[in-house]
Parts: sequence; C-alpha cells; structure tokens
Amino acid sequence: MVTVISTLLSFTDRHAGETPMPSHPPTKVRFKNVIDRAEAVEFLRDWWRDGPKARGLEEEGQVTGCTACYVPFWSTKWGATAYVDVSLVETFKRSPVKVVYEIHLTRTDVACDSGEIEVSFLPTLRGETVPDTMCAEPELGATVSAEEVLAGQKKLVDVRVGRMLDEKHQYFSRQVRTRLLERTLVYYPLWVAHYTFRGRPYRATVDGVTGEVLAGRAPGDLLTRCCTGAGVLLVCAVGAAIWFRILLTLGWIGVLMIGSVVFLFCLGIVWWKYSFLRYGSVVVTGQAAGGYRYCSKIKIPAPEGETSWGQ
Repeated sequence: MVTVISTLLSFTDRHAGETPMPSHPPTKVRFKNVIDRAEAVEFLRDWWRDGPKARGLEEEGQVTGCTACYVPFWSTKWGATAYVDVSLVETFKRSPVKVVYEIHLTRTDVACDSGEIEVSFLPTLRGETVPDTMCAEPELGATVSAEEVLAGQKKLVDVRVGRMLDEKHQYFSRQVRTRLLERTLVYYPLWVAHYTFRGRPYRATVDGVTGEVLAGRAPGDLLTRCCTGAGVLLVCAVGAAIWFRILLTLGWIGVLMIGSVVFLFCLGIVWWKYSFLRYGSVVVTGQAAGGYRYCSKIKIPAPEGETSWGQ
C-alpha cells in the first residue's frame, strides 16, 4: 500500500530512533511435533542420498541416537514507517510530495546456546500450536533474554528496510521509524540425530514440523574429490601447454593478448573447485558451519512483508 500525500508532511519524533518495548510480557507459543523417531530417521536417510556424500553411506551409516526436544526461539514482529521525499519528474525540481510506506517484518533468533543443535533461526513458523500439557518431549531453557536480541534484530531490520527503499527511491532523502510490534517466545520441536560412518561420528538436526534437515554434517566422497582434483590438474596442464605454445608462436604479445585469457580460465576452474577439494571430506548442509557447503548459500527466509509494501 503506497499513499502519496500532496502536502508537506512533518515528521518530528524525538523517540524515532528508539525501540519501544511492549508494556505486556511476551507471549509463549509451542508448536506440535508431528514427526516421530522413525520418520525423523527416514528423513535423515533421504538426506544421505543428496549431494556429494560418501559412497555406501546409506548401507554403512548407523544411527546411534535420535532424540526430540523443544528449542526456544525469540520471534519478533517489527513495523517500519518510511517517509520518502520525492521530486516530480515533469517539473524537474524538488517538490513537497512525500511517499509513505508501511512495512512489516518478522525475525526469529534462538533463545539458548545452539551448540550441538547448530540452528540459530527458523525457516518457517507454520504449524499447529498446542498447550504445554500435550507435549512429552523435554525442552531447553531460554537463557537469552529478549532484550539481548532486540538490539541486533533492530539493526538488521533497519538494514533490510533501507535496502527495500533503495530499490524504489535510492537517491531520495527519507526518514524511517522502526518500532517493535510483538515478541513471542516460541518453543519449536527439533530432532537431533547422531550417526556413525566407518567409525567417525556425525550429526544432523531435523525439523519436527516439516522434516527438513536444518543443519547436518556428513562424510564427503573421496572418489569424487580425487576425480575432481585430477580434472583440475588436467585442465591446468592443458592450459600451461597452450600458454607455452602461444609464447613460442606469437611471443609475449600473443601471451598478453591470448595467454591471459587461458590463464584466467584455468584460475577460474581452480577457484571454482578449491573449496570442495580442501574441505570436501565433510559435507555440511543448512546452518551447520565448517566443511564443504553443498548448497551455494544458506537459505535464509525472507522476512514477512519483504516482497510487498504497506502490509
């Protein structure tokens, strides 16, 4: 929703840069765990088949433990009011016209030590909520207060709002007021699975609502790494031979004109596969850190209201 106001709007608020706190205490929500242990293990085994993981992992991988627990997360809803000064193109001068945007964003952050779980945010909050009395799984205590995460979340929200405004009004002055609308302590079900492969331990965290592996570690495939390394060496050897051939045939001028292209191509191949060759012994997925990341980047959920204006 975009509102164009034809008169000059004054925006004076001495508390515009502050984060107002709700007067009421945060609400508490618990999501239902819809996945049992057998289903969590099955989701884990499906994940074993994806990506450059070790050959024989499905047959030799042994699940040594798979337990469910409720992990606390702080879910906050933010509202931002942006006043953007615009100019009328047809008059080629500044005009007292302002565009007003109402933007709503939602963020989640873990409210305890993620440690072994390795999950710091939730990709979704969709699911059935249940009272505490209907849950038998243990829960982790909330050791991080809402005040500790609000400052960091507000900075991220301000950056996100700034980028959204840059898409439409990059070169116009603006005033933005960010306010906290709601904070909720969410207890979310997660399955933490431990397994071994050829004597080495690994783990993965499975979403108790969707079954997605939010963070996982698995052994990489040695044969794939060896073949990749051999291919990179072959490309570099062919590139070096072409480079010397150009040097002997066309001299240094040819090297500068054509040989540089060959060199940059070989360098690009090495850069492309360097991460897999060095860290490919361990494949990580989702929010897990270290090792070779199979996905190009972590899929961070888009905040509510990111693709629309004035929600």
